[in-house]
Amino acid sequence: MPRLNNTRIGDVTLRSFDDGVYRTLMAELMGGRYFLPRQFSLGVVPPLFSEYSGEEDLIGQTMPGIPFIYGNPAAAVMRYLVPCIRVKREDPSPALERSHSKHLKYRAPADGESEITVDYRGIETSGYSKYEEQEGSTPVDIPYTITCEAAGKSARANAHVLMDHCMNILYPHEKICVVDSDGRERLYQVYCEGPSELTNIGDIRDRNISFALSVRVQAELDLRKAKTERAVTELPVVNLNLMSQLPVA
Repeated sequence: MPRLNNTRIGDVTLRSFDDGVYRTLMAELMGGRYFLPRQFSLGVVPPLFSEYSGEEDLIGQTMPGIPFIYGNPAAAVMRYLVPCIRVKREDPSPALERSHSKHLKYRAPADGESEITVDYRGIETSGYSKYEEQEGSTPVDIPYTITCEAAGKSARANAHVLMDHCMNILYPHEKICVVDSDGRERLYQVYCEGPSELTNIGDIRDRNISFALSVRVQAELDLRKAKTERAVTELPVVNLNLMSQLPVA
């Protein structure tokens, strides 16, 4: 719930929190993709661009950092390279224990409206004839699974480096930075559990080591659209004489 509700406040959506997890984990957008810069993964060699991961002229070149991969891609089949950090959003659920009674997120003067002064029973009151208002946000808990994965001879050491980086930022309870639709930054509490080992060793020569962190974000979602309401600028006129003209049953 905002402390000041007389100015417009931006919206946050599920996608806002996805981006917030990336930003908090120090991911940088390079060439349209998120990567963890090398200074945060010392000793871990980034993979090479392949036909599934970049432009044709980049195939075979080393990536600028450790790639971040979203866990729920639009494509039916996702191919990715290791080492990598995968972020998967699980099923959000309403946090009813944090819900407020019905309230407004903000109530601000509508666009194009000028301040007016009205006389209310001998008292002059200033305001606007129309206001834009939006219902308050809905509190939700958004779980994420962050998987740090590496392969090869140094797979376990490399996976530990990536996991240590994520745990240093999120473990056991910290905050993530989320940017709303107006470009303002917000901080939300997160709780981190794990790590869980998801290692799959099919061949000792081609080991695949994975560690997973379970993260729960105490979030909120702006689900209602803003609407414009007309304010009362004069006392209503009530004529009781009209009641005597009603037909008798």
